[in-house]
Amino acid sequence: MKILKQLFHNNKYWPIVALVTIIGLLLFNRVQKVNEPLHHDMCVYAYVGHQMLEGEVLYSDLIDNKPPGIYFLYMFAEMIGGYNQHTYYWLGSIFSLLSLIFLFLLLKKSAGNSIALIGALIWAMISMSYSVGAHQPNTEIFLNTLLLFAIWAFCEYIVSNKNYLWLSGIGFGLASVFKINVFFVFLALSLFFIIRIVRKKEKYDLKSTALDMLRLIVPGILIWGLIFVFFLIAGNFNDFYDVVFKASKNYAGNIFLNEFRFIASLPKLIFLPIVKEIAIVIVLSLAWLFWRGKSDKDIKKVVALYFIGTLLMIGALSVQARHYYQVLLPPLTLMAALYFKRLSVFLEEKKIKKRLVFTLVLIITFGYLGYFQWKSLKISPLEFALKTESLKIIKEQALGKIISKITSPEEKIYQWGLAPTIYFYSKRNAASGIVIHHIMFFGEKNITLKYMNKTINDLISNKPAFFIFTSWLGQLRQHKIFETVMKEYRFFGTFGKNIIFERKGRKERFESVLEDYAKNPEEYGYYTPKDKLRLAGDYSLKRYNPAERKPRGFIRVSGTGKYAGHINEGVKYVLNKEVDKAILEWSKAGSVRPGRYEAEANIAIAQEMRGHLSKAINGYERLAASNGSPWDEYYKETVLRIEHEARQILTEPIKKNIKMTQRILLNAKGSDEYANLVNLGIKAVQDKKIYDAEKYWVKAKRLQPDRPEARANLAVLLERSRKFDQALKEYKYAAEKLGAPWNKYYEELKGFMDKR
Repeated sequence: MKILKQLFHNNKYWPIVALVTIIGLLLFNRVQKVNEPLHHDMCVYAYVGHQMLEGEVLYSDLIDNKPPGIYFLYMFAEMIGGYNQHTYYWLGSIFSLLSLIFLFLLLKKSAGNSIALIGALIWAMISMSYSVGAHQPNTEIFLNTLLLFAIWAFCEYIVSNKNYLWLSGIGFGLASVFKINVFFVFLALSLFFIIRIVRKKEKYDLKSTALDMLRLIVPGILIWGLIFVFFLIAGNFNDFYDVVFKASKNYAGNIFLNEFRFIASLPKLIFLPIVKEIAIVIVLSLAWLFWRGKSDKDIKKVVALYFIGTLLMIGALSVQARHYYQVLLPPLTLMAALYFKRLSVFLEEKKIKKRLVFTLVLIITFGYLGYFQWKSLKISPLEFALKTESLKIIKEQALGKIISKITSPEEKIYQWGLAPTIYFYSKRNAASGIVIHHIMFFGEKNITLKYMNKTINDLISNKPAFFIFTSWLGQLRQHKIFETVMKEYRFFGTFGKNIIFERKGRKERFESVLEDYAKNPEEYGYYTPKDKLRLAGDYSLKRYNPAERKPRGFIRVSGTGKYAGHINEGVKYVLNKEVDKAILEWSKAGSVRPGRYEAEANIAIAQEMRGHLSKAINGYERLAASNGSPWDEYYKETVLRIEHEARQILTEPIKKNIKMTQRILLNAKGSDEYANLVNLGIKAVQDKKIYDAEKYWVKAKRLQPDRPEARANLAVLLERSRKFDQALKEYKYAAEKLGAPWNKYYEELKGFMDKR
């Protein structure tokens, strides 16, 4: 530690000055991004917190599947700062600052001022890591503070006073009120007591360890007990339990299977964007973790267990969204800072030129981190949003502001899907408290049906002025809501992937506002007029003719390397109509050479071929931004194709296809899982549960793709849902395997598509 003291000439005030400077750097970094649009999750929290202040009840009127902590925190933030995005960005900044303080205190106790300041500076630079969305005030930023508080208190208990275990337990208990899967960090840290007993340290026996465990566990039990009592008194305990526990359990999936898959995929983490941004911190952390040292063994165990717990916490979920990886940043910061202590001790023991080597490692570390800081500071908040999220967020912000102009404050709107951004930026209430669609599609059938029916009933009774459907969710005709929308609404226009319907009978169309938007799109938060709002009156069915669509050519690559091999193998697959295998090969190519465009280009073309237009548009849009022609033309054509199909929903008469009603459905013989799924699908059709039937047959097809029954039945269903391209593919397979009458069905549909 003498090295840094010599650098600062033993000035007793330098730690305070340095810490204040680091705090200033952290706040400066965060204030640069307060004008960036909020992500979906934060818009849900903000909207729910706002509606709670308006008198609506959490988990009864307002439905989202997280524990109550995040909603109450956002509600209190609004009470202080108001209902605007700056409030929530400053809330995130305060918690990031608190995390820095706990990191500093923890490192100061175990390693001294110099190492504590190094850790604080690392945190100030990586706590804004845009590759994991750490700049946004998402749940993880609050989890990090509470978990660091718990770890700090636990380390204080190790070196001083057992009473600190109560504080550690409170930290874990409060963190679990934000996300239940923090249990894995608690579980990992509990291993510390087991290790201590196994090592047979003299003053630790089973009784004292059990008492210590109680001190750690009881605060969490009391906190959750108070929450249960609160919802029992409020009278909506059943709703709370259904949403937070049952729905979350089904959304998360099988935890043990998730953990196994995650652990198996750990080597692939090296290719994640986060690794590039904080690679130097990861290297230092792993170097410390595997560097044997004689001092601070207990602290090393705690920090290592904390790191393992955060990994398990991420792996417990079925989908590892990139912002989940934020919980790795605090343990990585601790380990990287402690590496410098170990390095200092090593240099002193080996009598190497301490100041030179130590300073060189510091310069390399902070030079690397500073480079990414400088890159993020160079770009505007909107460009930053485009880099870290997607155009979808920016477009939804713009659409929200448009909606606020074309509706009056008392009118309600509804967005079917996952775009709560529209509610937040329009400042309009949703017609139903179910503001995202997860709860209606994931989980036990009785729960999903309950909330599906609640949504439909809310829409019928509240009559939103506008109904907005996001096309990347599939075709509107697949959903039960379709009949209600067609009866009560008329096609209004499109914006990006959002198809907008207006309630019939509304007198005001606010055309002047729309004209103003067309002339001044930047005032609505969107930085380019390329993707303007298109009204129903702007449409012409002749604007897009599928027969005139330009052919897309797949790209081959010369050479014999891995990248070229994957690209060219993918082209071979797609020419043999094995599109899924082709996309897999191109994905591998993208992992080998992330900077090249050919893999993404081929994937975008293949997605358009499959009818996945939203995925194709995303690919073409990125390619147009970086490569220009012909990708900008492909982007425009695909947008027109979506508009054309959206327009057809309203212009084509809704009729039953007489020939289609004569299609037979095939039972599968036997009692295996495949046959069971096929026959369950037929029963679902008879019960008019078309959506369930499709799920059964898709599962059966994945289980045994070579058997024809599921694919034949799926073809009938796809034709009914107007997914003609996919239906034709399945009919063709059924015709090859079964012959009549499936060859006849194939020819009928092909003839219909040719005429169309």
